[in-house]
Amino acid sequence: MFIKLVAAALAVALPIPALAVDFNAPARNPVLAAVEATGTKIHTDHADCSNPNIDGFYQFYRRADGTKIDLMVLCAVNIGSKAELDETIRHEAMHVVQACQGGTIFNHASLNKYRYSALNRNLESYPSDKRSYELEAFVVSQFESDQYVADLVYKYCFE
Repeated sequence: MFIKLVAAALAVALPIPALAVDFNAPARNPVLAAVEATGTKIHTDHADCSNPNIDGFYQFYRRADGTKIDLMVLCAVNIGSKAELDETIRHEAMHVVQACQGGTIFNHASLNKYRYSALNRNLESYPSDKRSYELEAFVVSQFESDQYVADLVYKYCFE
């Protein structure tokens, strides 16, 4: 009984560490390595990460002065598990692929079966002109492997 009380007291008293992710070692994740090879910058300390509803995002555009923004942001502070982190990386990497391709890469007839699934909840929060991009990124990130997504990055951004 005493051991159970001590264990319970320690469980309450000891802080639970945040998800520890080494973003400076992309080789451990083939998707991050592929994304970094495109020249995309990967940040984890963006101001938008203060919003607990944001796990990550990708930005690609040219400013009025001609400078290019090519940025993947991963909000590790808002991600609760390695599985969720890996899914977020795959999702944002699909947006890199889409930027390289100049649009979505899959036939949307094949993705439409997912439109009315649980994924649809996530799509409603996006502007209608972005939903096909998000649907593709959500489907691939949930159902494909890291290596599959890394291969897509190399195929569409380097071939």
